[in-house]
Amino acid sequence: MGFVNAALDFSRERSSPRSFALDVFPWNERAIRCYEQAGFERGEVYDRRFDNGNEVTFLRMARLP
Repeated sequence: MGFVNAALDFSRERSSPRSFALDVFPWNERAIRCYEQAGFERGEVYDRRFDNGNEVTFLRMARLP
């Protein structure tokens, strides 16, 4: 979890974000727990289609700075 907080600190030093958001695979519970420990909350699950035709499902997570 230290790397997540380091990345958030780095971002705060260089800008004034109103929020942070990230996308993670919904099956990746280990990563989701890590992000939740860093203050992120689960949001919507959505599908994204890429230019190569692949469609991938993501979970959007967000937190305030």
